[in-house]
Amino acid sequence: MFYSNDRNQLRQFYFETWQKHKSGQALLDLEKQILAVILDHPEYQKILNDKMLALTKDFSVELNQPNPFMHMGLHLAVRDQIKLNQPEGIQTLFQQQLVKGKKAHDIEHQMMDILANQLWQDTQAQQSLNMQIYLDNLKKQLTTR
Repeated sequence: MFYSNDRNQLRQFYFETWQKHKSGQALLDLEKQILAVILDHPEYQKILNDKMLALTKDFSVELNQPNPFMHMGLHLAVRDQIKLNQPEGIQTLFQQQLVKGKKAHDIEHQMMDILANQLWQDTQAQQSLNMQIYLDNLKKQLTTR
């Protein structure tokens, strides 16, 4: 269910996860992952406290309204990549940044920016994510920051 192209279904899943957490209900593994991201972003909890807002609000980058659902989704994607070491080597890059004293959440944000940019470029070129170029960009940008 979570892997859907339906905006309302995805948002509903975030909303329900947050509501389950607040009511003390047991969470599935995926819900625990989502909850971890929500807890890392208290600024998004207001949206998740209001079902109508969570399901219907449009966000405009032009009006400086970043989409919290996209942001949290990118966190989940990067965390999965690190956990699975896909593309191969991403786990090592992440660990190297931790050893340098960087905070995991900050590293994820850097990686998310790189991932979002790569997804945008590959979408514009009408191709799937080029994992080698993505990994090369991660290596180049993470090691120079």
